Amino acid sequence: MSLSDILKISIVLSWLFFAVFYSMTTAINIPTFHLDGAFQTASGLYRLDAGQFPGRDFFPYLGVGPLFLLYPFFKISGGNISASVFSSQFVVLFSGLSSVAFIWHLIWHPKSFITSLTVGCLLFLLPLAVSEYLSLPLPDWMSFQISPGHSLRPIRAYLPFLIGIIYYFFLLNINVPRTRYFFAGLLTGIILLWSNDFAIPTAGLFAIFLLANTICRSEFQLCNVLTYFATAILTWMILLALITHGHPMELLQYNFLDVAQDQWYFFGPYHESSRVMSIQSITLLFSAETQLPLFVLVFLCILATKTKLIEHVFLLWIGAVLFAGGGLASVGGHVGGYFGGFYFWGEMVILIGLARLAYLRLHQFFSLGVIIYFINIMLVIFFCLSVSFMLNSVAHFKSENLIASKDTNRFYVSELGGYLSTDWKDYINLARKNSESGTFEEYWGLWSATRKTFPNWPVDSVIHALGQTREKAKSALKNAKLIITTKESAFSAWVGWNISQSYWFYQDLIREWTPIYQSPLTTVWQKSKQNISSEEVSCQIVDRNIFNILVNQPGLLEVNIQYFVSGFRSLILLDNNFSFSPVSDGFVSLDPNASNALIPIYASNKGVNIYKVRFLPANRNATSKLKKCTAKLLSGHIVYGKTMKLKKNSQ
Repeated sequence: MSLSDILKISIVLSWLFFAVFYSMTTAINIPTFHLDGAFQTASGLYRLDAGQFPGRDFFPYLGVGPLFLLYPFFKISGGNISASVFSSQFVVLFSGLSSVAFIWHLIWHPKSFITSLTVGCLLFLLPLAVSEYLSLPLPDWMSFQISPGHSLRPIRAYLPFLIGIIYYFFLLNINVPRTRYFFAGLLTGIILLWSNDFAIPTAGLFAIFLLANTICRSEFQLCNVLTYFATAILTWMILLALITHGHPMELLQYNFLDVAQDQWYFFGPYHESSRVMSIQSITLLFSAETQLPLFVLVFLCILATKTKLIEHVFLLWIGAVLFAGGGLASVGGHVGGYFGGFYFWGEMVILIGLARLAYLRLHQFFSLGVIIYFINIMLVIFFCLSVSFMLNSVAHFKSENLIASKDTNRFYVSELGGYLSTDWKDYINLARKNSESGTFEEYWGLWSATRKTFPNWPVDSVIHALGQTREKAKSALKNAKLIITTKESAFSAWVGWNISQSYWFYQDLIREWTPIYQSPLTTVWQKSKQNISSEEVSCQIVDRNIFNILVNQPGLLEVNIQYFVSGFRSLILLDNNFSFSPVSDGFVSLDPNASNALIPIYASNKGVNIYKVRFLPANRNATSKLKKCTAKLLSGHIVYGKTMKLKKNSQ
């Protein structure tokens, strides 16, 4: 082993240690933002750790594959919230550096992958270390790949890189065609268990890639093709049956019926510029977010056609999968934010490609010996930098841990593996003392994580109870002993959206439950009849898309609205003056496949309050019409709507 190889291995190990301690530092303080993010990831990991099975016991909204990828790191590091934060952060960093390393390997073709890993660490983790050390911001396209975010998008987008690495370094070296297609079938079966957005595009484009490769290698035989597809289907079916403990249909129904039929209208933003509502609006996928990587994709298509190198084909294939995965998520939900992995890929291909051209240019002016000498000097410099940043990350972790342990404003929660602000102390103690088995959290959070319990429904939050799962959740709520929701004063905009889109959950809560405790961000409710009355008030349809409500005082209303919508993927948005999240603009999105809805509406003024419907038609022939409405004004000690009163009084 040469000195340069020793330096490269040392650099890689240094950065892996850096990634470990960086991730451990992020996990010192327990996150408290429960609406999405860390707890959304942790809920699935906790369920796996409790011996639960996807499909049989719960439905992982983020996909099965990412959870199983994280689980070993989660289990080894403690199996608590801190471990969940650590494992997600570490896997994100490792997936990022290995993705960059693979792109480098495909463009530069070095003899050893350790060289590519070295460069991957330097190009991906060194900028992170410098930005942390100097408190400098990273560009947005790189920030996407650094953090797990709210929904593990970097890990979900890692699938094509992972498959590419496995196939390129292992399966491609199998000389017996049928054996190679057998293992490729195994790999495809595993691919189909990933997340909804990337499983199908990756598996589909992988199959196309294999068939094209079969033809180019003159290996196109019926037995090879049958071996591949039979192995893929059987692997998928067997693994799906195993991981669901014999309940594959339940998981498939949730992913492809419940989520698919509701997600696209349920979640905002609710604008034509962000919704793929027809074939014509597919053009929305070709936006500013995708222009640069699409240019790279077209360039690689031309390059791969000319060179016919497997490396260029792989680079093209990864980009195509990332675009297809982002496109599928955009069509299934909304445009915006789903092409982060595609953009990151495009930027890295450009940077690494330009570096390769610069190297080839330098090669014309300097001898190979001079270049090797220069590279060795750079390796020594990078080795020193790598070790320095590694030691700095270790010191930083120890320092932050020591500061946290001595901070009188924080306390250590052994069940969670990290520190919380003392504002949460009473809440954690209350959770520890409580022995009620029927606790339901609107978003699975600190209470359930402390007790390692789960509500008797199969999702991690109310907003993920979609399709038929909503009926199961309603039924489970009948046995609830405690309900925990987000405090309105903490997240008033999102609480308004939550209540508007999931009023089935809050409808009885308002009347039949009483708040018994409030933490900094949550409210704990206990079953107890509220002294709340409701009064029928006038609700009239003024026009096909306008109605008014007459009240004798401002307040929260419960409105039953009957409507008609035509046009596949049309959106009908009703102004309820209550849903003011950053993605809703005061509107609640009604189910276009239904004909009536029970929703909350806030009346700001005494007298007549006018409300409108915003209709986003999928085509020119689509129509909507309000048919009938009835309304009740709620009065008494109503917990929700207080921030609306404050807004009104401040005007």
